[in-house]
Amino acid sequence: MFVDQCYQKIQDNRVDTYQASVLVYEFLLLIKKNQIKNDVSPHLMVVIVNPILEFIRDNYMYDLKNVDFVNQTHYSLQYILEVFRAYFDSSPHHLLIDYRVRKAKELLANYPDKSVEEIGKQVGFNTNSYFITMFKQREKVTPGNFRAFFQ
Repeated sequence: MFVDQCYQKIQDNRVDTYQASVLVYEFLLLIKKNQIKNDVSPHLMVVIVNPILEFIRDNYMYDLKNVDFVNQTHYSLQYILEVFRAYFDSSPHHLLIDYRVRKAKELLANYPDKSVEEIGKQVGFNTNSYFITMFKQREKVTPGNFRAFFQ
């Protein structure tokens, strides 16, 4: 409908060059807007989301980078980020951090003999301060105080 209306205006010479370029730009914006909406499909779940989530589950303890997610799917990082924003309103990296914190919570509750620093390193955080910061940001309590709930 939009295309037909624009085409008719241009054919009838009811628009000047500037107005025609505005119509073309509006058309391109509509394409982009609908393309992003249509990207959320079961196919993308199979070829992008699931492989990355499985990769995170199997490798969360390692120092993962965005290039690792690209290598899992062979899609561009920009496209992967768009798909994850559409599905989760988040990024693979944020989901990785969430998964690490969840695993850390399990270890903190079940292994009181392990230090907080040991657990942070075991779940993939490079430094203790980064582990504590990310844990507190997500759980609103430090790992040490979280552990205290279980003792």
